[in-house]
Amino acid sequence: MATTAAGQQVKKVSVAGGPSGRGVPGGGEGGAPADEYEGTPDPWDNESAYERVKYAQTIGMLPGGPLGRALEVACGSGWLSELLAPRVGSLVATDISPAALRWARTRPVGAGNVAFRTLDISRDAIGETYDVIVASEVLYLVPGGWRGMRRALGRLADGLEPGGHLVMAHAHLFADDPSAPGYTWPGVVGAETVARVAAPLPAFTNK
Repeated sequence: MATTAAGQQVKKVSVAGGPSGRGVPGGGEGGAPADEYEGTPDPWDNESAYERVKYAQTIGMLPGGPLGRALEVACGSGWLSELLAPRVGSLVATDISPAALRWARTRPVGAGNVAFRTLDISRDAIGETYDVIVASEVLYLVPGGWRGMRRALGRLADGLEPGGHLVMAHAHLFADDPSAPGYTWPGVVGAETVARVAAPLPAFTNK
C-alpha cells in the first residue's frame, strides 16, 4: 500500500507467516514489553526465513536514487540497520531498549554514517526531519490501543521531510483477516489494523 501525506510517501510492507517459534512481539494495549535483549543479541531469530524475507521486502520498498538522511525506529540489535546504512547518506538507528542498542553498536553497521540513540515513539517527539523513516514491527508495541498508535503515526509523519518516505513493516494477524494466512498472537494488532488507523489521519490519504 502506498499512501501520500502532504507530499510525503508512506509505504507499508506486510509479511504473512513466520517461524513457529516466534513469540508475541509485544503487549498490544498493555504497556511497554519486557526488554527481550537482556542477555541475547537475537531474541527474534533474525536468521530465520521470516526475517530474511521481511528485510528484503522492506529494503525493496525504499525509493530509488540517492537517499539522504534516514531514521530507523525500533532498530533492535541492528540487523536491518546493516542493510539500510549502504542505501542512505546517514542513518540514525533508534530503539527503546538500551540493551538492544548496546548489541547494535557491536555490529559492523555502516561506514561511519550510522548513529544510535534511544527513542520511544509512543511518547518521544522525533525532533528532526528525515528523507526516509523505517518502522519495522514497532506499532504492535505502542501502548494505548489505536489512540496510542495514531499518536505514534503522527510523530512519524512529523519527522518526515516534504516528499519524504515512511516505510512500515508489520505481520498479518489472523484476527485482522481470517481469510488470509496470519499469526494468532493474542492481544496484538496486525498490519491491516495499522493500515486502518493510518488511513483516516489528516496527514495521510490513500493512493
